[in-house]
Amino acid sequence: MSPLVTAACCCCCPRRSPPPSRASSLQRKELTLQDLPEDLFLDVLSRVPKRDLIHSCRLVCKRWRYLVDLPVVWKRKCEQLGFRLEQLEGSLPDWRAFFFSLGARNLLRNVCGRAGLRYWELRPADWMADWMPEDIPTGFKRHFSKIFRKKRKSPLPDTVWTCFVPTWHQDGLRFFVKKAQRVTLKDKGIPNWVMDEMKPQIMVKDWYFNVDNSHYQLTVKLLSADCQVLQDYCKMFEVRERVPTVEEWREVSYIFENYPSGVRYVDFEHRMQQLPRSLGDSPCWTSRADPQLWAALHFGEMPEV
Repeated sequence: MSPLVTAACCCCCPRRSPPPSRASSLQRKELTLQDLPEDLFLDVLSRVPKRDLIHSCRLVCKRWRYLVDLPVVWKRKCEQLGFRLEQLEGSLPDWRAFFFSLGARNLLRNVCGRAGLRYWELRPADWMADWMPEDIPTGFKRHFSKIFRKKRKSPLPDTVWTCFVPTWHQDGLRFFVKKAQRVTLKDKGIPNWVMDEMKPQIMVKDWYFNVDNSHYQLTVKLLSADCQVLQDYCKMFEVRERVPTVEEWREVSYIFENYPSGVRYVDFEHRMQQLPRSLGDSPCWTSRADPQLWAALHFGEMPEV
C-alpha cells in the first residue's frame, strides 16, 4: 500500500483513544463500595455488625448476598475477636456458625423461676428444706429500682419479677438446701475443639438478697467428659445481725479463663444455710443466675461485632 493510501485510511478511520484508567474513572464519579476491590470490600463487610450483615447487607443485591455468605467474612470477624486461627488443627469449621455460637448468651435455663423448678436438680441435705419459686415482693422491686435509678444503673433487669426462695419447716436445726444445673456445652452448640483450642472465657453472674443469720454459697465447676473437676469457683457469704433492706441485693461474678483443655460440662450450684434463729422467718432470695460464654480476650460484656 502506498503512503497516500495509507494516509487516507488513517484519516478515514477515527483513531481510538486508549481506555481510561481505573483511577481516572473513579475521579469522574463518586466512589462507592461497588468500586472497591473485592478483597477490600470483604474487609469492610467483616467490620459491619452481624445484625446489619444479615438483615440489611444481604438484601441489597445478589452480589452483596454472595459476598456476605462467603466464609472469609466470618473468619475475619472471628479474627477480630482475638482468636488465633492459625493454631487450629484438623478440618476448618463453619465460620459463620462458629461466630454466632460465640455470642454472649445465658447457658442456664429457667434462671429466675418463671418455669417453676424445671431444669433444676434439687439437692436438699434434709427433707424438711426445699426451694420454692416466688414473685419478688412489689415493694422490694419498686424501691430497688428507685435507688439505682439515680445511678443510671439497674442491677436487675426489668424483666426479672420472680426468684428462688429456700423454705424451712422446723426450728432449732441447721439446714443446707441446694439446687443445681449442669450445662452440657456440646448441646449448646459449642464444639469440643472450641473449648480445647480457643478456650473462651466463661463468665458467671448471680444476684442474691441475703438477710441476717444466713449463709449463701455459689459453686461453679468446670468438668471433663468423665465429670472430673478441672477448675472451680466457690464463694460463701455470711450475714449476721443485719436488718434486711432493699439495698442488700448483691451481685456475684467470676470469669473462668486459661482453664485446662477438656472442659465439657459446667456445673452450677446454689447452696443456702439458714441458722436456727431466723428459720421460717427470713428467706434468702436468689435471682438471676447467668453463666455465659464470652469471646476470648474480652472482659465484661462482649461488644457488638
